[in-house]
Amino acid sequence: MHSAAAPPRVTKHRKDARPPASRAVVKSEPTAAVHAVTLTKGSPDYVSAVIVAVLMAAIACLALGSVLTSPIRWRRGAAFVADNRVGITCTGAACLLAAAILFALSRG
Repeated sequence: MHSAAAPPRVTKHRKDARPPASRAVVKSEPTAAVHAVTLTKGSPDYVSAVIVAVLMAAIACLALGSVLTSPIRWRRGAAFVADNRVGITCTGAACLLAAAILFALSRG
């Protein structure tokens, strides 16, 4: 008769059959994002501010040139828009063209 409890069995677990990881260092190659940063690094920071300012002027001129004169209550404003509509629109188109040229020149 077994009155005493049997001691628990200790089981040894197998280690994984994977080989140990190699510690070889692989040199990474630059991606397209790194190449884009190095290509645009030459253009100064103020060029993008000038492009944005010229685009804002173009939008303002084109918006002012497209306004109808009938809803304008101020007579002088309506006369200004009516008399200078073509000039304002051409100025907006010139600003838009200048922004496109600056953008093309700054990106290489």
